[in-house]
Amino acid sequence: MLRVPRFPIVFALLAAGSAGVAAGRQLVGDLSITNTDGVTSVIAGRSVTYTITAANAVGSDDVEHVSVNDVFPSQALCAWTCVGTAGGVCAASGSGDIHDTEVQLLAGASVTYTAVCAIPSSAAGELTNWASVSGGGLSVDPGANNLAIDTDSIEIRVDLSASVTDGVAVATAGLPVTYTLVAANAGPSDSPAFFNDVFPAACRSVSWTCLGAAGGSCGDNPSGTGNISFQGVTLPAGGRVTYTAICDLAPTATGSLVNQVFVAPPIPIPDDPFDNNTATDTDTLIPQVTLVSVPALAPMGLLALAVALAALAVGRLRCRFGS
Repeated sequence: MLRVPRFPIVFALLAAGSAGVAAGRQLVGDLSITNTDGVTSVIAGRSVTYTITAANAVGSDDVEHVSVNDVFPSQALCAWTCVGTAGGVCAASGSGDIHDTEVQLLAGASVTYTAVCAIPSSAAGELTNWASVSGGGLSVDPGANNLAIDTDSIEIRVDLSASVTDGVAVATAGLPVTYTLVAANAGPSDSPAFFNDVFPAACRSVSWTCLGAAGGSCGDNPSGTGNISFQGVTLPAGGRVTYTAICDLAPTATGSLVNQVFVAPPIPIPDDPFDNNTATDTDTLIPQVTLVSVPALAPMGLLALAVALAALAVGRLRCRFGS
């Protein structure tokens, strides 16, 4: 008769029974999430880095199919990576919002997402980021730490600059001079701007046109006459406006021709550095040369002049040689 060992069968039955109990009982855990960029304010046109960590507390049941979600601020363009520790498993990387629904968290494990977000140069107000963790089939989860919010104020920072030139070092009284005036913004943020040019008194009249580039706008003043003094200029990061101004110099103008321009953002937007917000062009003024017209001679007059000059030359030669 064949004997079958009894103990292995008993152990197998016990193992199967234990698995069945574990499968049927309630899962208990404490999921949590943190979310921070380490600052309280950010600058429009630059980037910010969020660190989002989802964890399962020590002593909890191991869980899978956990969902980690982060809908990033609408102003931001984000890319992220994720690393698990102590048995945490997550998606390796992605772009845009985080919707990771297959996270695994053993007891004491965590997953950490590092998200680098570019903030548009036009952003304003506040930057608010919400992150949450849920799921895993837990029947018991305190839940109070399943949501984390990070809020920053958005600051505007600019570097406005001005330049002016007429392309010459010497200007002639009575003749026109053409100035090229440029206001630019090196960023990183967009900004409105005030632009000013009080032209030299030697200019009897001035006419000008304005053209924007790289998003720069002259506002409601694409052309005009007289001095330039407007608050409606718009300078996004990397943008500029160029004024072309024709100055009609007075014929009596003397001394130096000095033209100074100035650009600035509205208070209280910081502008650093500020020493490039003013530019000056200086020329030396010279009088206009007056040409004297000589009456034209008739053919007979030219012949008579030639004969007279020849006779004068012959006379000088005789005096020289004594004959």
